[in-house]
Amino acid sequence: MKYEQGRVLEALHAVQVFLDTHPEALDEVNKSGARKNLDDVAAELQTHAVRQDGGRRKAIGETAHQRELRLALRFAMRPIVEVGSAKLRETPQFAALRMPSYRMRGMAIVAAAHAMADAATPNTAVFNEAGLPADFIEKLRRAADAVSASYDTRRDGQTARMGATRGLKEAERRGRQALRILDTLVVPVLGRDDALIAAWRAARRIQAKPGPAQETNRAPSDGDPAVKLLPAAPEAESAVPTAEDKRNAA
Repeated sequence: MKYEQGRVLEALHAVQVFLDTHPEALDEVNKSGARKNLDDVAAELQTHAVRQDGGRRKAIGETAHQRELRLALRFAMRPIVEVGSAKLRETPQFAALRMPSYRMRGMAIVAAAHAMADAATPNTAVFNEAGLPADFIEKLRRAADAVSASYDTRRDGQTARMGATRGLKEAERRGRQALRILDTLVVPVLGRDDALIAAWRAARRIQAKPGPAQETNRAPSDGDPAVKLLPAAPEAESAVPTAEDKRNAA
């Protein structure tokens, strides 16, 4: 959630509290469609914010999980490669019995694992005789499918985050609009009650994003570079005549 969107949500919640705190004076406003719209927009903003953060966390967590699953997949592939290199160099399937590059990611390594399983299937007996368990091909395919499922999960998180981001933008616009409409309804009802009007304006105010700190005005010091560049001021001529001045005057 962006800073501005968070401040809009805070203003919506503050307005809800204000309206609920003064039910007698604002009974008609609370029964209006404008109040219902305000509540709907506040709930929508909150929902999108939760989904956006959840999608982000899901994608980040699944990225770390993928590293573990890829490592497990490579562990499942390594003994097949070693046996293939020792026993099956002369077979047509040998080309698929090689370890993929460590740079291989995504569905490419999944496809390589399934291709290795296909290549090893006709020679299952050779691998079993070399010590691999009877279900080594099934284990390899399950490890590859786990990597594939992890990528799907991360993609779902990214998709949810993108959808929530778009929803937040639209809900922010509607929230600002709802605050403006309610302002036109509440202020006339409050009339000349300055205290309530001040409280209302404080509730509906959307806090602006703080900018960089402004430098306060101060007198220049001798250490400032700008001061050092200024030419020295000429000394004022003495008003008292010297002895040489008197001789010249005579």
